Amino acid sequence: MFSKILKLFESVFVKFKNPTFIGEFFYLLLNILYSFILTRGFGIELYGSLIVLMTISGFFTDVIGVRSNEVIVYFLNKSNDNNVRNSFYTMSVLTDVILGTIISLVVFLLSGLIVSFFEDKITLSSVKLLSVYSFFLYMRGTNMGVMQFFAKFKILALIKNIELILRFSLMFLFYYFGFKDLKSLTFMMVIPCVIIFFSSIFIIRYNREINLKLVSVNFSVKKSIYFCVFSWRNFLSTIIKAGNKQIDSLIVAKFISITYVGVYDLVKKFSTPINLVSNVLIINMLPEIIKNKKREGKLFSRIKKINKRLLLFFLIWLVVLMLSNSLIERFLLIEYSMLIFSGLLIVNFLNQIMWWTRAFSTAYNQKLSIYFNGLATLLSCTVLIFLVVNWDIWGLIGGLFFIRILLYYLWNQKLKQNEIY
Repeated sequence: MFSKILKLFESVFVKFKNPTFIGEFFYLLLNILYSFILTRGFGIELYGSLIVLMTISGFFTDVIGVRSNEVIVYFLNKSNDNNVRNSFYTMSVLTDVILGTIISLVVFLLSGLIVSFFEDKITLSSVKLLSVYSFFLYMRGTNMGVMQFFAKFKILALIKNIELILRFSLMFLFYYFGFKDLKSLTFMMVIPCVIIFFSSIFIIRYNREINLKLVSVNFSVKKSIYFCVFSWRNFLSTIIKAGNKQIDSLIVAKFISITYVGVYDLVKKFSTPINLVSNVLIINMLPEIIKNKKREGKLFSRIKKINKRLLLFFLIWLVVLMLSNSLIERFLLIEYSMLIFSGLLIVNFLNQIMWWTRAFSTAYNQKLSIYFNGLATLLSCTVLIFLVVNWDIWGLIGGLFFIRILLYYLWNQKLKQNEIY
């Protein structure tokens, strides 16, 4: 049994990039520690309020954005000519500027409505400050995608860890001086995000292997249409995916409580060993999937084996957490039902084993992502809300379980029809 777990980590981390594993591993530990200390020091309700803000930012980014990190990876792979790559890079950056500005303005202008929607559970000043965070977070998408394409996994891992360390430092600073409000916690997110954005620009500009720069783009009709059509398809995918990815936390905040948003996010933090594997797979395998479209059988047979090992790893991790229940409660100064906790862990795992679907859709058929995310959004806005309103947290667990099992089944049926396996 344990040999299969070791093979999982070996197949993911050793074969692809060891630095990615090391960076993700330290980020995993820091992120768990960061969330736990934040919860213990500032309280589960304030932590839940911060998660609501981050979810709002993610929601509008998904609704308006085009996942520029994936778009630039796709187009850089289309040509080895540096002039052509510079043109695509410039178009992607311009798209980031335009859409990032729109996202920021939408969050700022709708701040009053957002506060009213959540019945004053979050503050107006923190939502306005969130607009700054949303702009700089979206603006770095292209640069992160470029580093991903050129396999700069060490740099990507370092960036993630530095940003989290900066948040750590600000958290202790604010706690020491008694700034224990939502606005201070929002500043804690904004400042590192701005620093990382400008750092990514510096890396792209001066790294010799990347050697990309902004140029005066010769907007040929063919090239512009090609770029816009692909970006538009990604836009449709992300706008529909917003319901699939973000709406569950918003439903919890609206119909259950801000406190349960915090608990729900802590459950995701406890799932980070599983997330670690899936995140590394997404980063490393997207370029490979794009470059190996004629090797589907070999590629996806490996994905099936990885998912089986992920399941075994999850079951072992679930038992460990159940045995550590009392210790967790004492450290975090919260009380929760182990049954609810386990249910939330299971539905989160069901989401993680579909890590490969986004990369596959980007490389092969973007319509698949649009269709399935559209279905998930529809079910979340109807079935999930109905269940939560009537059965509270158990409605959330049951609804998410049903939606994710259905999606997993449909994805597999579609891929089998295409003889991917």
